[in-house]
Amino acid sequence: MASFVQIYSLDFLPHFPGSFQTLIARGRVFRGRVCIDKSFRKAYHPTSKEKGLFPRGERRREMKKVFIIFFVLLFGVLQGVGIGADKVTLRLNWNVYGEHAGFFYGLERGFYKDEGIDLTIGVSQGSGQTVKLIGTKNDPFGYADAATVAKHISEGMEVKMLAVMLQTNPQCVITWADKHPLKKPQDIKGLAFSFVAGDSLHQLWPAIIAGAGLKEADVRTVFAPSAMTKIQLMLQGKVDGTPGYITMQPYLLERDGGRKTSTMMFEEFGVNTMSQGILAHAETLQKNPDLVKRFMRATQKSWVEAAKNIDAAVEAHIKHNPKEDAKFTQYTFSKSLDVVTTKHSKGKPFGWMAKEDWEQTLTVLEQYGGMKGRKATEAYYTNDFVQ
Repeated sequence: MASFVQIYSLDFLPHFPGSFQTLIARGRVFRGRVCIDKSFRKAYHPTSKEKGLFPRGERRREMKKVFIIFFVLLFGVLQGVGIGADKVTLRLNWNVYGEHAGFFYGLERGFYKDEGIDLTIGVSQGSGQTVKLIGTKNDPFGYADAATVAKHISEGMEVKMLAVMLQTNPQCVITWADKHPLKKPQDIKGLAFSFVAGDSLHQLWPAIIAGAGLKEADVRTVFAPSAMTKIQLMLQGKVDGTPGYITMQPYLLERDGGRKTSTMMFEEFGVNTMSQGILAHAETLQKNPDLVKRFMRATQKSWVEAAKNIDAAVEAHIKHNPKEDAKFTQYTFSKSLDVVTTKHSKGKPFGWMAKEDWEQTLTVLEQYGGMKGRKATEAYYTNDFVQ
């Protein structure tokens, strides 16, 4: 907007507030001098020569132009900083990593801004913490593991899943391809695997053994104090493999080990629990459904468009998170897009959840995840905001 007018005299600017000075000084205003406020009119007395620069009528017209230009500039500035937009926080399931590229692509492209949302993306220390922050209404929206959300709902927390991005369980069994290639579930027999005691991978391991038609004694378990340590055990040859996420661990192992990995998805063992998705507090859904619809519309568009433009999505992710590794981000986001649907949700809008997938998730959690107090399936999710 500022390019429409030109400054020929700036000596009146000291009489304006600093922000006004900045707006005018960056544009082109008009020829001559103007009187904007009473104090300036009292302070400024143009000479007879200056009075003769413009007839009275022309001075008034120039004054009108200045005010019009100022308010046009001001309106543009206010739009640019998102005045009037709803300030919204999306709480992630962990620190930022490649799986989140869809959100940052939408942020960079202005999809949330187009819906009247000024979005801030925040991190957490895990899905459990994220669910609690949403449950206490600290943040309006969260991105967390559906199984973790389900457990909290069963315990009485008033939250609901609005969409699931990773609908096929991204968890998998990983071995070295040159030593123990995985062709069928029974190939894990006799192998040693590293675990972090009590994490979701360890909790579902009995279901994996059962899905392979084996007994617990057929597979050896070695415990590690952290997720990174369990990977080190495999790199050091102290175990034959480890369960992990197809979106992360195979890349890290191949990068650091210089060898190809072999993977088999938990789904191939008959174990599928839905994974990461969007949740909100029940009160938010009831009291502010318009905000929820706009947020979900922007989020769906962000992920769908990012899937069509992976390189651009990675670029946006790195722009907002410059410490992230571009190659790892590309791998992680691409692998995430491989698990966005199941046979029950294929062909439906992005994020739409099938009742069958939720029922299987809840059954697995009851049998192997220690979940108690199972509610009616509809208590855990809603498709009302998926468009």
